[in-house]
Amino acid sequence: MSKKLFSFASILAMVANAVGRTPADVSATGLTEDDNQLLTDNFGAEFVAKFEKERTAGAPEASSENLLTSLRSHFDTEVKAAIDGYFEKLGTSKTEVEGLSAKVTSLEAAKKALEAQVETLSGQSEGGPQAEFPAMPKADGKLSNIIINAAASHYQFITQTMQNPNLGLEADAKTLDIVDADAEFKQFLSQDGNNGIVLTQIFNGFTSAGEFRTIRVKDRYHKSVKAQINSVVQKFSKFFTPKGNFKFTPMVIETFHHKINVTFTPADIIDSYIDYLYDQSLRPDQMPITIFLTEILIKPKILDDLEFRMVWKGKYKEDTDPKVATDPEDSMNGIETQLIAAKAAGNSGINFYEQYIDLATATDAQVIAHARGFAQFTKKHKLRIDRILCSDAYRTRYIMAYDNVYKGNSGVAGEINKDATIDYSPARFVAIDGLGSSPILLATVKGNLVKTRKKNAEPNIINDIQRADYDIKIFGEFNMGVGIEFGELAYACVPPNYDPQAELSDSTEFPDGTKPADDSTPAGSAGDGLG
Repeated sequence: MSKKLFSFASILAMVANAVGRTPADVSATGLTEDDNQLLTDNFGAEFVAKFEKERTAGAPEASSENLLTSLRSHFDTEVKAAIDGYFEKLGTSKTEVEGLSAKVTSLEAAKKALEAQVETLSGQSEGGPQAEFPAMPKADGKLSNIIINAAASHYQFITQTMQNPNLGLEADAKTLDIVDADAEFKQFLSQDGNNGIVLTQIFNGFTSAGEFRTIRVKDRYHKSVKAQINSVVQKFSKFFTPKGNFKFTPMVIETFHHKINVTFTPADIIDSYIDYLYDQSLRPDQMPITIFLTEILIKPKILDDLEFRMVWKGKYKEDTDPKVATDPEDSMNGIETQLIAAKAAGNSGINFYEQYIDLATATDAQVIAHARGFAQFTKKHKLRIDRILCSDAYRTRYIMAYDNVYKGNSGVAGEINKDATIDYSPARFVAIDGLGSSPILLATVKGNLVKTRKKNAEPNIINDIQRADYDIKIFGEFNMGVGIEFGELAYACVPPNYDPQAELSDSTEFPDGTKPADDSTPAGSAGDGLG
């Protein structure tokens, strides 16, 4: 370090600045009583005594190092006291955290007991409590204080700088040796700097969930009864003339049992662009790659499968081999499948509109006329329906047709009817992602579309993560079904010969159109492109 930075003149300037005087004044007249007290409070009595001695000495430059030694000693004591106080508070906080954790555990146990009691007393409740999602497994251990190696070069430099902020201390070297720092932090990032950015696919999620009313069920079938009555008021007479009839219609919505089984090997990402997600100090089921796959990929994909393959387009198929994985759409009957079956049966009570168009060949006028006709059809029972569910393909074609016919000189495409409202009706078209490019139209009162479930609610359905050697197996299950609770309150247009599943891609296909290179590779393995 530069000797000039440690000159008595520098120290004299620091003292003068601290007491609010000039260096020449302090050098000539010395320190006042107030100056002595101020410097003692800030730099220690030893420093003040040595400063006065050196100021009056004949050769102060030769002994200015003694003053620096006094300063270091003073601040070392203060730093040690501050660190001791910090760890004392940390110990107190640890005790408080342990006490709070015990209270939380007790409250959670009480909550579960109350939920069980409520479920027993009420049988079933609409909506129901939120699903309980087990916490990811953690390594056993206990809280401990951080061990700091105060002798490490980087701590020595930081301590000296904090102790002497006005002395302009310089580092002994241009760079710091990272060996000491590396010893304090476990190895996590790749040593070759090859830490790739993971760009996941875009997930839409279960976007139509808000269209459904959730019902908690205990059995496979949700049964309800629709009670109806006709007119009862009549003109008065003195005779008893009964008028009014009751009708009770049973309704059944089936709940299906679903699961996820995903397996992968965390070690597959070693020597890849994302090997920083592999942590050798953890068990495979606790590694960052495991948490990444479950939280960032699997859970969002569950919601995507529900929206695009199951809730609307699903068609239940019996297993031919229970040891072979099935497609998501084969695990339940979706809304479109139910509408097609109800129209064929003719006894569901659903009101079917019998006018159809082909969006690919229909003229603009025909599209508008079809939309108006269906909207008027939904007024049959004066239910004031204001939303007609459709595919984005139908809604877009309607807006384009309306624009072509009525925009006149506006010159702005889609501007005059961007909300897809329908003339002479309070209704508007609402696009449902899960309907894809379907020609089906569906309108009903709010709450008539029902989604059933038991305990677990999507996507928090993972109930176990197991490890076998270096492999990880992820398990999850849930019960869910969808349906129209009261058919008489629903209106639909279902063209003949329509197959909801015709537009679905292979469920083994990735969003980029590729498939796993080796069909024998277990679902969920790392696959290609990580090396």
